[in-house]
Amino acid sequence: MLYAVKNRNTGKYVTGTDFRSGKPRQIMAEAAAPLLLDDYGGALPDRVSVEIQRRGINPRRYKVVPVEVREIERRRKQAEPERKPLPAGYYNLDCMAALPLFPDKFFDIAVIDAPYGIGADNMAMGTNKARKKNGYPAESTAERVKRGRKESGAGKWDNQVPPPEYFTELFRVSKHCIIWGGNYFNLPPTRGVIVWDKLQPWEAFSQVEIAWTDYDRAAAIVRLSNTGGANTERKIHPTQKPPELYGWLFGHYLQLKRGARFLDTHVGSASSLMAAHDAGLEAWGFEKDAYYYGLSADRLERYKAQYNIFQVAEQMEIEL
Repeated sequence: MLYAVKNRNTGKYVTGTDFRSGKPRQIMAEAAAPLLLDDYGGALPDRVSVEIQRRGINPRRYKVVPVEVREIERRRKQAEPERKPLPAGYYNLDCMAALPLFPDKFFDIAVIDAPYGIGADNMAMGTNKARKKNGYPAESTAERVKRGRKESGAGKWDNQVPPPEYFTELFRVSKHCIIWGGNYFNLPPTRGVIVWDKLQPWEAFSQVEIAWTDYDRAAAIVRLSNTGGANTERKIHPTQKPPELYGWLFGHYLQLKRGARFLDTHVGSASSLMAAHDAGLEAWGFEKDAYYYGLSADRLERYKAQYNIFQVAEQMEIEL
């Protein structure tokens, strides 16, 4: 027998969210799917009561009742929200407002580079400050971008990590996830980590970066310059990664499956969307910071225009 918790006064079920928080609130709709105490191993009433006490739920206000499977399924179906996914594209939008619109496991892969909460916008990254000859700017990428953000009226950027609700939604909508800086977040253990060797010549700078993945496969290492070999390109983001890095990920973890659905919730510099464009993926990108969105959207459009010119030239050669 399965059991659930009901409010003695209203007769409404306590939902899973209410129960896990340990503080059931009076927001329990009749259609809400009840939390099954069997999920916590409480298959017997006495064990269920112990679980209720452990979580600080007042037994005078709430009672344990048996629930039939048919009733459970009916309520679950009624409780499911209607999800209407946005069209593929790049949006200046908080991903937490967008993710609830997508059905479960909608995306084939999500590659995320969310804020680590380490104040990256204040770090001296992206330049050798001791090098000042031949017009080399002794100003880090982070300092330059921070100055630009201040001039535009934008606020701080890397001052906190995403909330737990973000990861819940991310895992719900994605079949597979690759999360850069996974060592900064509270994520489950995994053996399928990815180590990016930046081929960084200066010991004062980070030599590698680690990505957490949910792939059950051997750990991998990719050796690629932090600039992807394009030292002439001016960085627009403190933690900008080369498009070639994302291309490597798509090749090794998606096998360049054209038409696959790709998600990036924190686009930043748009390197991921550039690589997704090259790989022929159907891509969704979100960036809530208006300053970075403007810079990266312009970078992406210029890249697509250049790429299309090359495609036309190649096609002309083939026809000739």
